[in-house]
Amino acid sequence: MRGKRAFFGVCCMVCTMLVLGCGAEKETAQLPAVDGAEEVDGTKIYEDILDDFYTLIANGSVDAEDLEGSEGVLEAVQAMEGENALARIGYSIKDISGDGIPELLVGAMTDDHSGKEIYTVYTCQNDTPSCTFSGWGRSGYTSMGEGRFLYQGSGGAMYSIFGTYTISPDGTSLLCEDYYFTYEKDADFSEIGFYHNTSGQWEKAVSEELDLSQEEFWNIQESLQKQTETIELIPFSSYR
Repeated sequence: MRGKRAFFGVCCMVCTMLVLGCGAEKETAQLPAVDGAEEVDGTKIYEDILDDFYTLIANGSVDAEDLEGSEGVLEAVQAMEGENALARIGYSIKDISGDGIPELLVGAMTDDHSGKEIYTVYTCQNDTPSCTFSGWGRSGYTSMGEGRFLYQGSGGAMYSIFGTYTISPDGTSLLCEDYYFTYEKDADFSEIGFYHNTSGQWEKAVSEELDLSQEEFWNIQESLQKQTETIELIPFSSYR
């Protein structure tokens, strides 16, 4: 954590020195003051990561050897089939973990510059940005606000998973709150059971079998979906 705050402090000083000479090439994300420091351009912390995502979205490829958390973005770009992906994918830089250090969120964007579907989240620790989590079409995350996310996944017609997670206090991982899934009750696959745990494991042995009807089980997912929230996003078309 000490390294993470030191890196953030360096960014504050760099941005202060550059503010008079910076052009207006990128739409910036101004972050609140931390420990009395001046406002900082949050894009500086994740500039290399944002550059790589911009290249990926604009060209359908990226020069970086390995861009963590890019699978959902790449899938979305390929599905758009030539549409303006830069205007439909956006980012936000905000402190969602509550430790005073901002995270980078990349997600799908609607026409009103907001969105719920989050492709990937990055944080910065020990002076180095790293991917906290990422999702894609059949294994995705939706914002619930306050650093919470709804996860929804599928392993085929028989297997479905959904649950809620919250980001850890240091922003480096997700902590499971509730995890629901379907699984066959026996070896002949004749009956599907509904299960729950708080460990985030797709495993019957560590889960409670729920005495619910199919309708009651899916009502839980529907209720969680109603709790999702949009967040403001900056389109990548405004990044360069």
